[in-house]
Amino acid sequence: SWPVSETLAPNERRSQGSKARRQASSQSEKVDDGYLDPGTKWAFKGFVRGESVEGNNIWFVGQNSGLYYWSGTFDGGANTAGLAEIGAPSVGSNQRTVTGDGVYERKGPGTKYEYTGREFAAGEVLDFKGWTRGESITLNGVTTDVWYQGAYSGLWFSAACFTSQSTNGL
Repeated sequence: SWPVSETLAPNERRSQGSKARRQASSQSEKVDDGYLDPGTKWAFKGFVRGESVEGNNIWFVGQNSGLYYWSGTFDGGANTAGLAEIGAPSVGSNQRTVTGDGVYERKGPGTKYEYTGREFAAGEVLDFKGWTRGESITLNGVTTDVWYQGAYSGLWFSAACFTSQSTNGL
């Protein structure tokens, strides 16, 4: 077992202890016999979106094994910082990929503006024509005041709902 104080590389996570290895990103898939001791560090080559467990659909993919590990059994949970999304669609400079629990379209850059009723699911790629600073909100563990403007609708989306909060290309 690794000392808990050891610094982790960006692609590493520390186990909270579980029998977490799966053949695919689902609880119903065959479980590997291995047990992840609490405090041990594991290296991953990326993450995928799979079955949602307790509201968390992020599964880490083992660096060497290629097995799947539900992120909820690691310190930091669904935090994907330092990991690439495996199988993620290629996006243009004016596009962003929806993350977390999805995104809601609003008539202005903040929660005080009317919600249109349209929702977009995690993994969808949306086109934008610009951005502005608006209400600062925290979603999916990200705090930002950047709001993207839809290329076709002209409506607004919090950057916290996307895999990138960058304004480059907009």
